[in-house]
Amino acid sequence: MVCVDALGHASDPLAALAEIHRILTPGARAVITRAVRRDTEPAWHDQARAAGLHVEHVQERPDEPAMWRRLYQLWQARADDLARHLGEAQACAMLAEAARHRPTLPGRRAVALTLRRPLRCTDEPHIEETPA
Repeated sequence: MVCVDALGHASDPLAALAEIHRILTPGARAVITRAVRRDTEPAWHDQARAAGLHVEHVQERPDEPAMWRRLYQLWQARADDLARHLGEAQACAMLAEAARHRPTLPGRRAVALTLRRPLRCTDEPHIEETPA
């Protein structure tokens, strides 16, 4: 299962992770891309654990913010072409996204998370195990 830059927009990220847990078969993986501010320490491990998932791997994607900066610059420079080829409404939405996100890119940290649903079918979201 792949989730590209959507989890950060969920109104309830823990519920979204619980839904990912529900649809994954035991042992299956999900790859989720996320962007956060560089000065924050995300709670990925705690959130995944609360949803019954395990963080297998965190891959830093240091070149991604620069790629988005360049793409947003191109959109803004070619606004007329966007409107002509995609329509005014779509072009306006894209340009609004560029105006909203481009200033935040210098402080952005992009990662790809690999989450795995454990093989044990008794692992359900929000169930804490007690130490033996």
